[in-house]
Amino acid sequence: MVAAVFSGGLGIAIPVLAASLAVTFALVGLGHRMSRIQCVTGLVTGSLGVAWPVFPVAAFGD
Repeated sequence: MVAAVFSGGLGIAIPVLAASLAVTFALVGLGHRMSRIQCVTGLVTGSLGVAWPVFPVAAFGD
């Protein structure tokens, strides 16, 4: 959630916040031994959602 606060624009902040929540709930679900397939799916897609702003910056940043 810290990444969503410091990401700047509203167009980036909302998807990063949603992805951070997906990762958080996936880890909580895994900790409580809930459905592993759903938790791992949320963890993977949430991680990709958090990482997607990093890729353009790394590729095209100065």
